[in-house]
Amino acid sequence: MASSVSGCCYKLLIHPIQLYRCESCINRLFLSGPAPCPICKVTLRKSNFVSQTFDDLYVEKEIQIRKKVGRYFNKRLEDFAGNLRLYNDYLEEVEEILFNMINDVDVQQTQERIERFRLENKEIIAANIAIQRSEERAAFLLLEKEKKEKLLRKEAYLNQALEEEKAKKHEQIDIINQLASAESASDVMDIVNKSKLKMAPQKGLRFADVHIDLNMDNEDDTTVYDVLLDDGTYEPFDGLYCEPIYYAASINYTDP
Repeated sequence: MASSVSGCCYKLLIHPIQLYRCESCINRLFLSGPAPCPICKVTLRKSNFVSQTFDDLYVEKEIQIRKKVGRYFNKRLEDFAGNLRLYNDYLEEVEEILFNMINDVDVQQTQERIERFRLENKEIIAANIAIQRSEERAAFLLLEKEKKEKLLRKEAYLNQALEEEKAKKHEQIDIINQLASAESASDVMDIVNKSKLKMAPQKGLRFADVHIDLNMDNEDDTTVYDVLLDDGTYEPFDGLYCEPIYYAASINYTDP
Protein backbone atom coordinates (compact mmCIF):
# COMPACT_ATOMS: atom_id res chain seq x y z
CA MET A 1 0.00 0.00 0.00
CA ALA A 2 1.27 3.47 -0.84
CA SER A 3 0.02 6.83 0.29
CA SER A 4 0.70 10.15 -1.44
CA VAL A 5 1.26 13.08 0.91
CA SER A 6 2.48 16.51 -0.27
CA GLY A 7 3.58 15.10 -3.61
CA CYS A 8 5.69 12.34 -2.00
CA CYS A 9 4.97 8.62 -2.19
CA TYR A 10 5.23 6.66 1.06
CA LYS A 11 5.17 2.88 1.28
CA LEU A 12 2.97 1.84 4.20
CA LEU A 13 3.81 -1.31 6.18
CA ILE A 14 1.61 -3.07 8.70
CA HIS A 15 2.39 -4.71 12.04
CA PRO A 16 0.50 -7.80 13.37
CA ILE A 17 -1.16 -5.53 15.95
CA GLN A 18 -2.72 -3.73 12.93
CA LEU A 19 -0.49 -0.67 13.20
CA TYR A 20 0.36 1.23 10.01
CA ARG A 21 3.65 3.06 9.58
CA CYS A 22 5.44 4.36 6.51
CA GLU A 23 8.71 2.69 5.64
CA SER A 24 10.82 5.79 6.27
CA CYS A 25 9.29 6.26 9.74
CA ILE A 26 9.99 2.62 10.60
CA ASN A 27 13.63 2.97 9.57
CA ARG A 28 13.92 6.07 11.75
CA LEU A 29 12.06 4.74 14.83
CA PHE A 30 13.82 1.37 14.91
CA LEU A 31 17.28 2.52 13.94
CA SER A 32 18.68 1.35 17.29
CA GLY A 33 16.63 -1.85 17.56
CA PRO A 34 13.23 -2.68 19.15
CA ALA A 35 11.30 0.32 20.44
CA PRO A 36 7.92 0.93 22.12
CA CYS A 37 4.96 1.99 20.01
CA PRO A 38 4.36 5.75 20.44
CA ILE A 39 0.63 5.07 20.90
CA CYS A 40 0.10 1.75 22.74
CA LYS A 41 3.61 1.43 24.24
CA VAL A 42 3.92 -2.18 23.02
CA THR A 43 7.50 -3.13 22.16
CA LEU A 44 7.78 -3.44 18.39
CA ARG A 45 10.44 -4.85 16.08
CA LYS A 46 11.26 -3.60 12.62
CA SER A 47 11.22 -7.15 11.19
CA ASN A 48 7.55 -7.55 12.15
CA PHE A 49 6.42 -4.81 9.77
CA VAL A 50 5.40 -6.26 6.39
CA SER A 51 3.66 -5.11 3.23
CA GLN A 52 -0.08 -5.59 3.35
CA THR A 53 -1.36 -8.26 0.98
CA PHE A 54 -5.04 -8.61 1.90
CA ASP A 55 -7.64 -5.89 2.37
CA ASP A 56 -9.05 -7.73 5.39
CA LEU A 57 -6.69 -6.98 8.29
CA TYR A 58 -7.89 -10.06 10.17
CA VAL A 59 -6.82 -12.27 7.27
CA GLU A 60 -3.52 -10.39 7.05
CA LYS A 61 -2.90 -10.98 10.74
CA GLU A 62 -3.78 -14.68 10.48
CA ILE A 63 -1.42 -15.24 7.55
CA GLN A 64 1.50 -13.59 9.35
CA ILE A 65 0.89 -15.53 12.57
CA ARG A 66 0.58 -18.83 10.70
CA LYS A 67 3.92 -18.18 9.00
CA LYS A 68 5.60 -17.37 12.30
CA VAL A 69 4.16 -20.33 14.22
CA GLY A 70 4.72 -22.67 11.27
CA ARG A 71 8.48 -22.13 11.49
CA TYR A 72 8.51 -24.08 14.76
CA PHE A 73 5.48 -26.36 14.54
CA ASN A 74 6.65 -28.26 11.48
CA LYS A 75 6.41 -31.86 12.65
CA ARG A 76 5.45 -34.54 10.15
CA LEU A 77 3.57 -37.81 10.37
CA GLU A 78 6.93 -39.61 10.38
CA ASP A 79 7.82 -37.88 13.66
CA PHE A 80 4.95 -39.78 15.30
CA ALA A 81 6.02 -43.19 13.95
CA GLY A 82 3.12 -43.11 11.51
CA ASN A 83 0.53 -42.88 14.32
CA LEU A 84 -2.24 -40.88 12.67
CA ARG A 85 -4.11 -40.32 15.93
CA LEU A 86 -1.12 -38.70 17.63
CA TYR A 87 -0.44 -36.61 14.54
CA ASN A 88 -4.03 -35.35 14.43
CA ASP A 89 -3.85 -34.46 18.14
CA TYR A 90 -0.70 -32.48 17.39
CA LEU A 91 -2.43 -30.62 14.55
CA GLU A 92 -5.34 -29.77 16.85
CA GLU A 93 -2.86 -28.39 19.38
CA VAL A 94 -1.31 -26.21 16.67
CA GLU A 95 -4.73 -24.88 15.64
CA GLU A 96 -5.51 -24.07 19.27
CA ILE A 97 -2.30 -22.07 19.53
CA LEU A 98 -3.09 -20.27 16.29
CA PHE A 99 -6.59 -19.46 17.47
CA ASN A 100 -5.26 -17.94 20.70
CA MET A 101 -2.65 -15.84 18.91
CA ILE A 102 -5.00 -14.65 16.17
CA ASN A 103 -7.83 -13.73 18.55
CA ASP A 104 -5.60 -12.41 21.38
CA VAL A 105 -6.63 -15.12 23.85
CA ASP A 106 -4.07 -15.83 26.60
CA VAL A 107 -1.34 -14.35 24.43
CA GLN A 108 1.39 -14.40 27.08
CA GLN A 109 0.75 -18.02 28.07
CA THR A 110 0.53 -19.06 24.43
CA GLN A 111 3.83 -17.38 23.58
CA GLU A 112 5.46 -19.18 26.49
CA ARG A 113 3.97 -22.42 25.20
CA ILE A 114 5.46 -21.78 21.76
CA GLU A 115 8.88 -20.97 23.21
CA ARG A 116 8.80 -24.10 25.38
CA PHE A 117 7.95 -26.24 22.36
CA ARG A 118 10.76 -24.63 20.36
CA LEU A 119 13.36 -25.39 23.02
CA GLU A 120 12.17 -28.96 23.54
CA ASN A 121 12.11 -29.81 19.82
CA LYS A 122 15.09 -27.90 18.43
CA GLU A 123 16.60 -30.94 16.72
CA ILE A 124 13.33 -32.07 15.13
CA ILE A 125 12.56 -28.53 13.95
CA ALA A 126 16.01 -28.17 12.33
CA ALA A 127 15.75 -31.61 10.69
CA ASN A 128 12.31 -30.87 9.24
CA ILE A 129 13.50 -27.49 7.93
CA ALA A 130 16.30 -29.32 6.10
CA ILE A 131 13.80 -31.82 4.68
CA GLN A 132 11.51 -29.03 3.54
CA ARG A 133 14.38 -27.24 1.80
CA SER A 134 15.37 -30.49 0.09
CA GLU A 135 11.80 -30.95 -1.13
CA GLU A 136 11.67 -27.36 -2.36
CA ARG A 137 14.94 -27.90 -4.21
CA ALA A 138 13.62 -31.08 -5.83
CA ALA A 139 10.45 -29.26 -6.89
CA PHE A 140 12.51 -26.39 -8.30
CA LEU A 141 14.70 -28.75 -10.31
CA LEU A 142 11.65 -30.60 -11.60
CA LEU A 143 10.14 -27.32 -12.83
CA GLU A 144 13.42 -26.39 -14.48
CA LYS A 145 13.59 -29.84 -16.11
CA GLU A 146 10.07 -29.49 -17.50
CA LYS A 147 10.84 -25.98 -18.75
CA LYS A 148 13.96 -27.13 -20.60
CA GLU A 149 12.16 -30.13 -22.07
CA LYS A 150 9.43 -27.82 -23.39
CA LEU A 151 12.05 -25.65 -25.06
CA LEU A 152 13.68 -28.72 -26.63
CA ARG A 153 10.32 -29.97 -27.86
CA LYS A 154 9.64 -26.57 -29.35
CA GLU A 155 13.00 -26.59 -31.12
CA ALA A 156 12.41 -30.16 -32.36
CA TYR A 157 8.97 -29.20 -33.62
CA LEU A 158 10.29 -26.21 -35.56
CA ASN A 159 13.18 -28.24 -37.00
CA GLN A 160 10.79 -30.97 -38.05
CA ALA A 161 8.49 -28.49 -39.78
CA LEU A 162 11.44 -26.94 -41.60
CA GLU A 163 12.81 -30.31 -42.73
CA GLU A 164 9.41 -31.47 -43.91
CA GLU A 165 8.94 -28.27 -45.90
CA LYS A 166 12.32 -28.73 -47.57
CA ALA A 167 11.60 -32.39 -48.32
CA LYS A 168 8.23 -31.48 -49.77
CA LYS A 169 9.75 -28.92 -52.13
CA HIS A 170 12.45 -31.35 -53.28
CA GLU A 171 9.84 -34.04 -53.83
CA GLN A 172 7.67 -31.69 -55.87
CA ILE A 173 10.61 -30.81 -58.09
CA ASP A 174 11.44 -34.50 -58.49
CA ILE A 175 7.83 -35.33 -59.39
CA ILE A 176 7.72 -32.55 -61.97
CA ASN A 177 10.89 -33.87 -63.58
CA GLN A 178 9.54 -37.41 -63.64
CA LEU A 179 6.19 -36.33 -65.03
CA ALA A 180 7.96 -34.46 -67.79
CA SER A 181 9.58 -37.70 -68.91
CA ALA A 182 6.50 -39.95 -68.42
CA GLU A 183 5.21 -41.65 -71.56
CA SER A 184 1.62 -42.53 -70.50
CA ALA A 185 -1.13 -41.74 -67.98
CA SER A 186 -0.43 -44.97 -66.09
CA ASP A 187 3.19 -43.92 -65.65
CA VAL A 188 1.99 -40.60 -64.24
CA MET A 189 -0.26 -42.37 -61.67
CA ASP A 190 2.55 -44.68 -60.65
CA ILE A 191 4.87 -41.73 -60.11
CA VAL A 192 2.30 -39.89 -57.96
CA ASN A 193 1.45 -42.95 -55.84
CA LYS A 194 5.10 -43.84 -55.28
CA SER A 195 5.85 -40.28 -54.19
CA LYS A 196 3.08 -40.43 -51.58
CA LEU A 197 4.36 -43.72 -50.16
CA LYS A 198 7.90 -42.39 -50.16
CA MET A 199 7.10 -39.24 -48.21
CA ALA A 200 4.95 -40.86 -45.49
CA PRO A 201 7.73 -42.78 -43.61
CA GLN A 202 9.84 -39.63 -43.38
CA LYS A 203 7.46 -38.18 -40.80
CA GLY A 204 7.00 -39.10 -37.18
CA LEU A 205 9.50 -37.31 -34.93
CA ARG A 206 9.05 -38.59 -31.37
CA PHE A 207 8.70 -35.56 -29.09
CA ALA A 208 8.28 -37.85 -26.08
CA ASP A 209 11.93 -38.94 -26.34
CA VAL A 210 13.14 -35.54 -25.11
CA HIS A 211 14.49 -36.05 -21.59
CA ILE A 212 16.77 -34.16 -19.21
CA ASP A 213 18.36 -35.68 -16.11
CA LEU A 214 17.93 -33.80 -12.84
CA ASN A 215 21.13 -32.30 -11.47
CA MET A 216 21.17 -32.78 -7.70
CA ASP A 217 24.59 -31.19 -7.14
CA ASN A 218 25.22 -28.06 -5.05
CA GLU A 219 22.84 -28.99 -2.23
CA ASP A 220 23.79 -25.82 -0.35
CA ASP A 221 22.90 -23.50 -3.23
CA THR A 222 20.18 -21.30 -1.74
CA THR A 223 19.25 -19.85 -5.11
CA VAL A 224 17.17 -22.93 -5.86
CA TYR A 225 14.69 -21.85 -3.21
CA ASP A 226 13.87 -18.58 -4.97
CA VAL A 227 10.32 -18.18 -6.16
CA LEU A 228 9.84 -18.70 -9.89
CA LEU A 229 8.51 -15.49 -11.38
CA ASP A 230 6.54 -15.28 -14.60
CA ASP A 231 8.16 -12.70 -16.87
CA GLY A 232 4.87 -12.25 -18.71
CA THR A 233 6.26 -13.33 -22.09
CA TYR A 234 3.72 -15.11 -24.27
CA GLU A 235 5.03 -18.47 -25.39
CA PRO A 236 2.84 -20.15 -28.06
CA PHE A 237 4.63 -23.47 -27.67
CA ASP A 238 4.52 -23.46 -23.86
CA GLY A 239 2.65 -26.73 -23.56
CA LEU A 240 3.14 -30.46 -23.62
CA TYR A 241 3.39 -31.85 -27.12
CA CYS A 242 1.76 -35.12 -28.03
CA GLU A 243 3.44 -37.43 -30.48
CA PRO A 244 1.90 -36.70 -33.89
CA ILE A 245 0.09 -39.53 -35.67
CA TYR A 246 0.78 -39.90 -39.37
CA TYR A 247 -0.89 -42.15 -41.91
CA ALA A 248 0.67 -43.85 -44.92
CA ALA A 249 -0.99 -43.07 -48.22
CA SER A 250 -2.55 -45.98 -50.08
CA ILE A 251 -3.29 -46.40 -53.76
CA ASN A 252 -6.93 -47.40 -53.25
CA TYR A 253 -9.43 -46.63 -50.45
CA THR A 254 -12.64 -48.41 -49.49
CA ASP A 255 -15.48 -46.23 -48.27
CA PRO A 256 -17.12 -48.03 -45.31
